[in-house]
Amino acid sequence: MCILLNYGISNESYTEAVPVPIWGHTGVSSISTTSTTTGSAYGNAYGSAARVGNTVYGQSSGSAYGSSTTNTTTRFTPRYGVTGYSNIERRVSLYCCYLNIYAYDNRQTSPVTMLWKTNLSSCGSTSDFRKVVPYMAYYAWGYMGVSTNGTKSWAIMEDDALFLRWRQGNLNQSNISVNPRVERAYPSKNMAITVVEKLQNETIVLICKSSYFKKYAFPHTMHIEYSGQKYYLRSIDNYRIGTKIVKENGMRYFRLHFPAIPPDAHTITISCRDGGKVRWNNWFEWRNLQIK
Repeated sequence: MCILLNYGISNESYTEAVPVPIWGHTGVSSISTTSTTTGSAYGNAYGSAARVGNTVYGQSSGSAYGSSTTNTTTRFTPRYGVTGYSNIERRVSLYCCYLNIYAYDNRQTSPVTMLWKTNLSSCGSTSDFRKVVPYMAYYAWGYMGVSTNGTKSWAIMEDDALFLRWRQGNLNQSNISVNPRVERAYPSKNMAITVVEKLQNETIVLICKSSYFKKYAFPHTMHIEYSGQKYYLRSIDNYRIGTKIVKENGMRYFRLHFPAIPPDAHTITISCRDGGKVRWNNWFEWRNLQIK
């Protein structure tokens, strides 16, 4: 093959209208009323009485006068909220990096035959092309020489565990398989085997969850199958086997630990379909993984 590439960076500035909320009085939250009554009273009384034997007879009369005053106070508690918005202009600088890789058949000069191509782009606020390129190249790694069947997008964090290992160059060992090819995967778009590492005392499998799951779990029945032998899951870093994860979005890595498989195992299947007692959220299978 003859591989050619070109790269560059461009910047674009534009004015962005940023809406800013206006806070103000929107109504009445509550009303309370209190009343106080004050008053005074005065009067007089007079009468007469007569005794006949053991009985007293009499009569009385009089008058009484008074007055009262009631004071009522009503208090309103206002309600505050967003009463509108105003726009503030902000100048935005967007830098777009591109990296294009083309592979040609080096044995054929006329007509020139393109074997495959990879076009990468990244737009953001950084103007340092050297900082962005490693992330772009990392994303292309694993797709070189294969058809992606359209456009793919990905967000890579600076502390991504696999990216850091890749950048340090320690993923090129003979016992480590990265993004191994697979005959069939389920689910094909949500979970991917990114690394299979064969050690003397264990086999480590790194799984990347890339999109939304309503709920899922990795059960004890998960295993590696090779030459009719099953090697069952022992543990997962920062995760208790069988624990359900509900309504999770975004990317996440799982580092799974299995017993050591034979050094000459180059085609394996990773599955948790065991005994037919698997629900959809626990069903993961990668059939005929090609590893080193």
